[in-house]
Amino acid sequence: MPSFDAPFRCRVVAVAALVLALASANSLAQREPPPAPATAEVALPSGVTRVGTIEGIHEYRLGNGLQVLLLPEPSAPKLTLNIVYRVGSRHESYGETGMAHLLEHLLFKGSPRFPDMPLEFKRHGATVNGTTSLDRTNYFATFPANDENLARMLDLEADRMVNAFIARKDLDSEMTVVRNELEIGESQPIRLLFQALDAAIFRWHNYGRSTIGNRSDLENVGIDRLRDFYRRHYRPDNATLIIAGKLDQAATLALVARRFGPIARPDRPLEPEYTVEPTQDGERSVTVRRTGDSQMVAVAYRASAAAHPDHAPLRILAHVLGASPNGRLHKRLVEAGKATSTSVSLYAGFDPGRIAAYASLRKEDSIEAVRETLIAALEGLVAEPATEAEVARAKAAFAAAFESRRANMHGVATSLTSAIAAGDWRLHFWDRDELAKVTVADVQRVAAHYLKRDNRTVATFLPTEKPERAEIPARRDPKAFLEGYRGGASASEGEDFDPSQAAIDARTQTVTLDGGAKLALLQKRTTGDRIRGQLTLRFGNQQSLTGWGAAPSTLGVLLSRGTRRLDRGAFSDELVRLKAELSISAGGGSATATFATTRDNVEALLRLVVEALREPALPGAELELARRSRLQAIDGVLKNPQSLAGSRLGELFNAYPKEHPFYSGTPAEQRVEVETVTLDRVRQFHTSHYGADAATLALVGSFEPEMVKRLADELLNGWRSATPYRRVPTVAAEVKAVSETLDVPDQSNATLLARHTFRMRDSDPDYPALLVASNIFGGGGLTSRLTNRLRQKDGLSYGTGSSLSVGTLNTNGAFSIYASFATAAAPRLEAAVCEELERAHAQGFTDAEVAIARDHLLSQRRLNRTNDAALVSTLASNLYLGRTMAWSAEFEDRVRALTAAEVSAAFRRHVQPDRLVVVKAGSFGPTPVPAATAERRLPACGAK
Repeated sequence: MPSFDAPFRCRVVAVAALVLALASANSLAQREPPPAPATAEVALPSGVTRVGTIEGIHEYRLGNGLQVLLLPEPSAPKLTLNIVYRVGSRHESYGETGMAHLLEHLLFKGSPRFPDMPLEFKRHGATVNGTTSLDRTNYFATFPANDENLARMLDLEADRMVNAFIARKDLDSEMTVVRNELEIGESQPIRLLFQALDAAIFRWHNYGRSTIGNRSDLENVGIDRLRDFYRRHYRPDNATLIIAGKLDQAATLALVARRFGPIARPDRPLEPEYTVEPTQDGERSVTVRRTGDSQMVAVAYRASAAAHPDHAPLRILAHVLGASPNGRLHKRLVEAGKATSTSVSLYAGFDPGRIAAYASLRKEDSIEAVRETLIAALEGLVAEPATEAEVARAKAAFAAAFESRRANMHGVATSLTSAIAAGDWRLHFWDRDELAKVTVADVQRVAAHYLKRDNRTVATFLPTEKPERAEIPARRDPKAFLEGYRGGASASEGEDFDPSQAAIDARTQTVTLDGGAKLALLQKRTTGDRIRGQLTLRFGNQQSLTGWGAAPSTLGVLLSRGTRRLDRGAFSDELVRLKAELSISAGGGSATATFATTRDNVEALLRLVVEALREPALPGAELELARRSRLQAIDGVLKNPQSLAGSRLGELFNAYPKEHPFYSGTPAEQRVEVETVTLDRVRQFHTSHYGADAATLALVGSFEPEMVKRLADELLNGWRSATPYRRVPTVAAEVKAVSETLDVPDQSNATLLARHTFRMRDSDPDYPALLVASNIFGGGGLTSRLTNRLRQKDGLSYGTGSSLSVGTLNTNGAFSIYASFATAAAPRLEAAVCEELERAHAQGFTDAEVAIARDHLLSQRRLNRTNDAALVSTLASNLYLGRTMAWSAEFEDRVRALTAAEVSAAFRRHVQPDRLVVVKAGSFGPTPVPAATAERRLPACGAK
């Protein structure tokens, strides 16, 4: 279920680049981690004031009111810049709904000094984005750490704080893009449900308005009104600038002062906010009627703001009720077979918010029974208080989550956004401290105060002689009670890591165990002493994997739901105790566990992961829960344009017979398989196939390699599969060009997917050139040709692009195009795609385009090597493919040597517009939308 404050993200250009120096692996293994450095005094530029330091975060203030937070993090050569403006949909007036979010889009359109802002970001290797929510708007970028990049990023942000175009022509095109985004939301029943719910809860306060806005406001807002909104709220005294990463504080402050210091604080004061939602006088209800296959019900209660002492007990209360699998709602509704899923969300922002419980159920189940069970579980907490064990479990989960986030300063830089929006960045740490102090009595107190009938929104209004009102406490100024607050201890720092391929190869230990399992171990000091790992089992062959239906995938769902020793609840508790993250996925021929924990818990977590794979509980009750959830998901495909189009495209490109393990079945066929799968069949598949003789294990982070080797030898050697592993080859289906239109009733948004296949592996001489060509054509964010045309110029699509996939061991290649759009725009959109494909064939690509795309791809690859989750996946893949990072380095050398002529030729050879298979899904009616006679239609475009 989406958060009440789920931000609307503008999909902006994503780029990256970084390489720095690395310490010796041998000397590192013999060193103790250095002590945390003491905070040194920093020389302050003129006009900059030091405010204070909390847990490694240093606060400064410029004379114009700009708040600056610096988060030094030397472990990776990159920087994250996040600027937060205290303006969101809460600040919009009548007729201005969606204005904060629309303005966020327009601020990527540039300024007189930077007319092509996405290209500027791309040139400097930056991954950028922006989000808008109820209380704030933020813009963030991650880029390689060097003085030139930081200076340019600060130039860009300072300039668009006051000089953005906000032009009529940009509003005309971007309004249709945002409207398409609104239409995507209108295709999501859960979003519609919560928009209606919040509108019923907040009759006067703007928390009742969706951030995306009202269609008529988006279509009619005047440019002058938008410019005035921009001038009112985009100003240094209404913003916080956060910079995290490998930085020198004195030099960074000097740059900030130079770029932002000259911006004057406006004479016009910030406008006061005075709307307070009145106390609710009785139950409220709202009903949304739209097509769909699932029923949903939400029960909500008004609650305190984030800066109130009640917030922490309310968070614990939400966990006690909504956690899965140990939460009360999961046990009373999901395990009881009344609902397929449940959750509880708490939104507390700058002003008082709400707590909401949610349940999803199939059409044939009783929504009345679920609604009454929800209400009874919530309001029954007065008679059935939370237990010490429930509160302790919740506190442990929150503490583990905070510690995991705290280990990554780049993540902290963006997560501080919510605390700033709530009134003060220090709430980020204050809330952690408050959670640690929560008692059962605190939880009981807030339950009795807020979870009352007359504070409830879901049921029909009924007159009553004795209202049970919940007085909502007023907002507090957090600065008053945070005066002098210093927080707790800082997390341990990571090392200065060199992400070059040669350095990674030099310090990666590879081992093959006697039983056949292979290990790749890269030890390095990480922030918070975190480790990340991936264990993959490969088993079976084409003959042994044939004819199992849904048994392998069902087994994959059940693997993380307990072991013979630990039931599902105890298994979940053990992960929290180990401060661990664990995700297990499995199918016909493999099972992969990805995990993370801390140095002290590596051994225990590895034992638990192997236990989950080797000795799963596989209880019948969990099979039924998984069955209901999967059936609901299959039914949902038929009502979602994107899912339906993707499913149909998979059917068209299916190259396998029905019993083959890679067969792509229709939703109807999948439903039959899920309905008929039995527990005996699932257990038989596990017994006959699972083993570690073809396993790969990769670890990156703070661990002792020798301990891991001994442990792997103990856990994996001797666990052999009953069926020897032989890789099942994949086949690329060659499908004749065709165009299909699928009708999905009552959907505002439509989806186009197009694909054709060709023979190619990643070792093919043409692959580097084709990868660069794909980046230019549709894979390069806002600077790709497709996005420039369909979104920036024509305003036809919120999300569009192209992608390229090729095989590693098989010659399977595919080129794909995707776009979301309003159904009436289908002919124009198809014509535009045709024109861009034909232009690429006729004119090729320019030297400038190739240079930018080439640097973009290389930067992304370098940045991925600084991300431990991506790095561990790469090491695991190398184990399986028999490669080292030298293969990656050679590939990048081939990319660097490319010319525009080679890139253009590769695109012409392999991307054939007249071979595209096209599927469109949306509310087109019983017959497809006719094409205008002058417009080209896919897949015919490009045919000779």
